[in-house]
Amino acid sequence: MLLNGQVGIGTVTPEGILDLNSNTNGLVPPRVELTASNIQAPVLNPQGGAIVAGTIVYNTATAGVLPNDVIPGFYYWDGSKWLLLTSQNTSTPTNWSILGNNNTTPTSNFIGTTNDNDFITKTNNIERLRVTNTGNLGIGTASPTSTLDINGSLRVRNIPTTTSSTQILTSDSSGNIAKFNSSLLSDVDGIVASNPVSYSISTPGTVNNINLGLSTSISLPANKSCMIIINYSVPIGISNFPKQEVVGYYGIRFLKNGVEAEAGSRKSTIVNNYEVSSPYGSTADMLTVSNTYIEKLTTGASPVNITYSLNGYIEYYSSFNSTFLFNMWSSSPPNYNWGRATITKQVYIL
Repeated sequence: MLLNGQVGIGTVTPEGILDLNSNTNGLVPPRVELTASNIQAPVLNPQGGAIVAGTIVYNTATAGVLPNDVIPGFYYWDGSKWLLLTSQNTSTPTNWSILGNNNTTPTSNFIGTTNDNDFITKTNNIERLRVTNTGNLGIGTASPTSTLDINGSLRVRNIPTTTSSTQILTSDSSGNIAKFNSSLLSDVDGIVASNPVSYSISTPGTVNNINLGLSTSISLPANKSCMIIINYSVPIGISNFPKQEVVGYYGIRFLKNGVEAEAGSRKSTIVNNYEVSSPYGSTADMLTVSNTYIEKLTTGASPVNITYSLNGYIEYYSSFNSTFLFNMWSSSPPNYNWGRATITKQVYIL
């Protein structure tokens, strides 16, 4: 011991208040059995009162309950609790390591708070993310008002494509996200008539099954709400009739799986007070019958197949021999003064 108060053990030149020097022996600090990190006992201050901050001991016990549990190791008192000094290869660490952790249990090992304080993360000493004590997550905001509140731009990469019905996310003026029901265009197709269809009649009567060769088929998936839109346009004409002598109706019967769906049918009065040129006679009457048929349905456990088709319709009240012409005026050579009959479909899965 030197006169100025330094103590040297194993050295005659102590370089501090206490200098221990040995090549074979270590320092054995006080060994105690702590019961919890927030309890001072069993360590005492020999001068009375609380122990001073900086007191170091070696704890030999595994005790306490998270977050105040202790394991064997060096601890120092910070004035209110025991803190474990950094140790290597601790099998069940109380504190998280920046080098990674193992043997963790999600119910007891976590990064966060155990009181009602918010949890925040920073970079460059600037707050970037906050989880409030109510569970709202804010990115770029310290006061999130929704479960996820982002103040800034958002980018999503590698979004997968889908062939099934889906929904769209929309944002209102305040940035609130909501689902918008959308529909998937499942099928679209169109057919153009290739030949005219003629039908001659000379006695009063009704003919409702003239096959125009125009149909379209649809296959709907099971357990889906669907909307079907069918559009058709068919030129119809009548020739070889004297004015004012032919009366009645002509038009289109719209069939769903062979049964008339009246909402899709259209019939018109025969107009016999004007003439147009026709290869079928010196006088002719012509018009175009068109309609849009819309159907909504929900399929059951099995897929549904539907065929929509068009039949020509004649309701004739005269005895004059006349020829009715459907689909077009002529296919060879093609003449488009009348246009050509078409049927198109659009199928949406809602």
